[in-house]
Amino acid sequence: MQFRPLILIRHPQVARRHQGLCYGSSDVELSPEGIARCQELADLFSQRLVSRIVHSGAQRTRLSAEALGERLRLDPFVDVRLAERHFGTWESRSWNEIHIESGAAMDGVLTEPDLFRPGGGETTYEVRNRVMNWYWELPTQGPTLAVTHAGPIAALLGTLRNVPIGQWIELIPKPGDFVDLTAEGIS
Repeated sequence: MQFRPLILIRHPQVARRHQGLCYGSSDVELSPEGIARCQELADLFSQRLVSRIVHSGAQRTRLSAEALGERLRLDPFVDVRLAERHFGTWESRSWNEIHIESGAAMDGVLTEPDLFRPGGGETTYEVRNRVMNWYWELPTQGPTLAVTHAGPIAALLGTLRNVPIGQWIELIPKPGDFVDLTAEGIS
């Protein structure tokens, strides 16, 4: 098995009006701080050797990918397999409201990853499977910069590192941060 050279970037901070909401696959905008972070990321990676830039298609990933592409002189492309989990009827609702309504049922994301569909959306394993299918199709030559979301990053890192699903949340970088799998020796 040959690993792929990959740097995963979690999209920067979303607009304040979306914070505290389950926005999942909804297309929400970045905060002013998030937009500024796009340029910081472009500066940070401006001297790195990168072969391709890919993002989920959501505007919160696209803006970072475009800033990186401009600086690195690469055209970013979209792969929807990097999209955040679809949370069905939970989308755009507050996490507190969802918890009040469903209580411990929310734990099904971790305790029943093959069956539980939050809000009727995707199971944890469906997210994992689409992200891993994307990963194994990546070229093995030249690093890829992927601007994506918390869920896909957790699923990919958890799977590659053999981390129990209940600990995947600990693998998620803060908004606007990144994980360099090449530097870790995974790839």
